[in-house]
Amino acid sequence: MMKHSTIKLVLGATGLLLVAFFIVRAQEKKMVTVQEPDFPTEVVSNQEVAQGLQFDANKKAEHVMALIKKAADYFNGHTLVETCKVISHNREFSEGDVYVFMLDMEGRFLAHGHSQDMIWQDYSNYKDALGAPFVREMIQRAQQGGGWVAYEWRGATKISYVQMVKKGEVSYVMGAGYYPHTKRDTVITMVKGAVAVVNKDIVEDRPVEQAFSTISYRLGRFVLGDLYLYAVRFDGLQVAHVNQELVGQNTLDYKDANGFYVNKEIIAKLKTKEPGEGVWVEYQSNNAKKLSYAEKIVDKNGLEYFIACGYYPDSTRDAVVDLVRRGYQYLKSHGLTQASREFSSDRINNFTDGDLYLFIYDAEGVLRADQNESIIGQNRMNQTDEDGVHYVKEMFKKGKNGGGWVDFKFNKSFKSVYVEEVTLGADTYIIGSGLYPVSKADTMQLLAKSAISYLQMNPLGKSLEQFVNRSPSFMRGDLMVFVFDVKGNCYAYGDHSDLIWQNLIKVTDEKKKEYIRLMIAATQSGPANITYYKHGREVVAYAERVEKEGLTLIVGSEFYM
Repeated sequence: MMKHSTIKLVLGATGLLLVAFFIVRAQEKKMVTVQEPDFPTEVVSNQEVAQGLQFDANKKAEHVMALIKKAADYFNGHTLVETCKVISHNREFSEGDVYVFMLDMEGRFLAHGHSQDMIWQDYSNYKDALGAPFVREMIQRAQQGGGWVAYEWRGATKISYVQMVKKGEVSYVMGAGYYPHTKRDTVITMVKGAVAVVNKDIVEDRPVEQAFSTISYRLGRFVLGDLYLYAVRFDGLQVAHVNQELVGQNTLDYKDANGFYVNKEIIAKLKTKEPGEGVWVEYQSNNAKKLSYAEKIVDKNGLEYFIACGYYPDSTRDAVVDLVRRGYQYLKSHGLTQASREFSSDRINNFTDGDLYLFIYDAEGVLRADQNESIIGQNRMNQTDEDGVHYVKEMFKKGKNGGGWVDFKFNKSFKSVYVEEVTLGADTYIIGSGLYPVSKADTMQLLAKSAISYLQMNPLGKSLEQFVNRSPSFMRGDLMVFVFDVKGNCYAYGDHSDLIWQNLIKVTDEKKKEYIRLMIAATQSGPANITYYKHGREVVAYAERVEKEGLTLIVGSEFYM
């Protein structure tokens, strides 16, 4: 877990002050000035990152368990004071981005491998951003024999394993965790957060309808990218959904294309579970496999409900490209009118694949086909994302250059859209489809690209301030943004404020590799991925070059394998 205080870098209000500040600080620190390196580097291609260096959640979980066992064994042979000192101040029980923490049974941190300022702080009533009291859940899980707890932290889902340890007759909770960056884990965290919100209203004698209204709010905290929550009473009454037309309807007999009664199955499974225990169901939706996770709540009148969230596990980049190319051929063969009718239909058709669908823009930026029929016919050429990026214009640029991917932010999440340009007679169109990718490698790269877009549109000082703030915009769990120039001078490295103004050109990893110098050289020919070793673990980084206010900057992000 990370400390939750906000560290801000004050850089001045204008670019002029910022540049002057750079000069003064450079003189004070006597920054090393070296020629930009141009030697060959150990560079990993983006394809290799996608294929061979993907984050392995199972190995990470094994790493967490091994580190906790190591710390528990140490505790068995040492005093509480000795153990807490080593956990908090040595790297013996911190490897890569995984570290050990200890709590007493009242929810007070006794040791923390990352944030010493959390020690002695009482977190018993602390809730994550979705409202879940995860520290209390950690204590309960440890008392039940140990297990995994999922919660929201730093704008991402974190999963920690906790277990009970004893010294004499006194019990403590020991744990460690990691950020998986998967939709499956995000779904669980969202449901648990909503359950906590509803249960809080029940305890405080507020009507449950108030909490259900929060769940249904399309722009609220329980909508993330393509993920949303819904709630159903056990008699089938839909009490919450982002599609307000469904609220108030009885959905007990809702069944998928194979005749599977989805809500009945969820209710039957949950009747055998205690509140707080979840269930998964698998069914067909929009021509694709969907997985939904659900938990039960009971109000003061004894009425039972479930809160659920689902995702499509097979929505991949390959599936997006395949859908666009099939749509391209259909548009060429059948023309705009028929293709628009087919792609925009709310019925299940050959161009619906789970949460993937097609859209078409004409050359003026008018939307001619989309699943959201309310926006068809609008000119959206000047639409911007949450960072101010003109993503529709970017789609047209990409289409004219042979097609490809456009990345932007939407619904508090990263979205990747694949587009191609289509010529029909004298007219040209853009056809595309997109997804919200949630994987460690995807999120790392999209976080870096989002930072680059923000930097290109905003003054350097304002951008750097955002990059070092603990906001989900540029910090997602263990992922953060780094910025340094081609001489190795560091301007931002997430919340590692101690690195700012340091010259990192000669910094080496644990295999004596000058990885900053390698990254500078690797980005000379375009975006690059490199690998190196820090804190006992392999690291993968993605970086690009940006020209800004007379500086050549390297902007990127990294994660531990």
